[in-house]
Amino acid sequence: TNVCPDGNPLCAAGPHFDIAAPGFDVLSSSLSNDCPRLEPDNAAGFTSCSGWMINSGDPNANCNCGSFRDSTLREGCENFYNLKWNNPRVDYEEVSCPQELSDLHCSSSPTNERNMPATCASN
Repeated sequence: TNVCPDGNPLCAAGPHFDIAAPGFDVLSSSLSNDCPRLEPDNAAGFTSCSGWMINSGDPNANCNCGSFRDSTLREGCENFYNLKWNNPRVDYEEVSCPQELSDLHCSSSPTNERNMPATCASN
């Protein structure tokens, strides 16, 4: 579930969801982006496309996924950029969480993926 935090004026328009893609977070509106702090070597990448389709209507401007040093983050940025989605309108329906996903949800996250349990029951 994507929850709009109290105090975020962008949530006043009603329910919405955000698609998390490396480089595309609009940091001026973000209340919880820790990526530059957690991945300092890729800090420039996390702002590389934050003005895309905001500062210009040209879909080929204001995005440089090459700013990421990490290839996985760079490829994630490039994949999303190539879709050319600009806040598309979508119809959606809230559904119950599948048991397989509920089994993986942990109330406290492990420090890294190496010590992540197979399920929370294993935690």
